[in-house]
Amino acid sequence: MVRAASFMLALLFTACSAAAPSISESPPHDATAAPATSSAPSASPSAAAEWEEPAAYSFTLDSRCGERNLIGRFAVAVENGEVIAVERGRTDATVVQPRDIPTLSDLLALVAEAQSDGADRVTLATDSTDGHPISVEIDWQMNAADDEECYQISDFVPAG
Repeated sequence: MVRAASFMLALLFTACSAAAPSISESPPHDATAAPATSSAPSASPSAAAEWEEPAAYSFTLDSRCGERNLIGRFAVAVENGEVIAVERGRTDATVVQPRDIPTLSDLLALVAEAQSDGADRVTLATDSTDGHPISVEIDWQMNAADDEECYQISDFVPAG
């Protein structure tokens, strides 16, 4: 397990030099308009639904909005649908355990939950090449302060 975590973190740091993917972005969901059928982007409206989580992968999660414990930049390793290793950025002081970090599938489930629960704004951007999420923004109530959740995903590297 430690060896797998070390391998995944090594992959993650290697990925930092990879070229940035092209981006597709969906329009924001506005609950006052009509219910969104999908916040997945453009070319294929079900791109996020079509994305299959690899057995193992790594990514960088940047979470910066809202009043939550999960604020900061984190290097994340995932195996079999569970976060197995997390490394915080040097300036991020929050105490975070692997169980506190969402996988990419968890983020897609959060988008679906926000849509079905009537969040005022739900935005999902996915990578146009493989459909993995690259940005999630949720504002549960536009009139409430600090209930927002926003995540930027970068350096995604499937293992294997």
